Amino acid sequence: DRAFYKRRFGPVAVTLGRQPIDWGSGRFWQPLNVFGAFAPTALDTDYKPGIDAAVIDWFPSAFSSLTAAYVLAPRHNAAVDDSAAIHYRRQVGERSEIALLAGKVIGNDVVGASFESDWAGVGWRIEGVRYDLKQTREKSLFWIAGVDYQFIGGTLISAEWYDNSHGATSENSLTGMLSDPLVASGLQQQLGRRVLGLSASKDITPLINTSYKLFASALKDAVGDRTTTSLLHQLSFVYSVSNESDLLLS
Repeated sequence: DRAFYKRRFGPVAVTLGRQPIDWGSGRFWQPLNVFGAFAPTALDTDYKPGIDAAVIDWFPSAFSSLTAAYVLAPRHNAAVDDSAAIHYRRQVGERSEIALLAGKVIGNDVVGASFESDWAGVGWRIEGVRYDLKQTREKSLFWIAGVDYQFIGGTLISAEWYDNSHGATSENSLTGMLSDPLVASGLQQQLGRRVLGLSASKDITPLINTSYKLFASALKDAVGDRTTTSLLHQLSFVYSVSNESDLLLS
């Protein structure tokens, strides 16, 4: 899953090999994670497998970073091009952060940005990427907006709205998304156009955490005259067995 060499030169770090690249600020979806993100229903998100890449990180200050990544395409798929992107992050003030992204991912030109902050104890964020799709010669916008709030008792609630203009809006177009290059290569997991995600989590004891997620999406039926809603419920319990192991039930 991971095998890389890393060398630091003052404020610059160079990493070569199979390594994880994890960008974006969303809780369920991260549009800036253009090289692959966890699905919102993934059970284990603590460990991310690596991809073959060369990455240069520059830290011009203690509150900013500039990353350039060149990612090799899978050798077994000649139809997929190598990818490259530049990602910039910077803290703004005491409570806010911005990020900018530009690059070419499997042949598609991408530009994106995110902003996250908090107001009156409520954390909020907005994040989006625009794609110039090579195969269809279309433009698409993939963006999310979300909020978080933690109660005094420790319960954390999150809500996030997902909108991908390239996604399916009907049952007929849903199956066609399975052959989409971004979906087939694992760079985007969600097939539908719009999804609402809600979650609540709480530490029952210092060793036991429980969480509940709800995802809601709507599609027009095969005839196109009626809209049907799909709901997914996910309840999980995590017990910390030791410092290095957890037991998860979902």
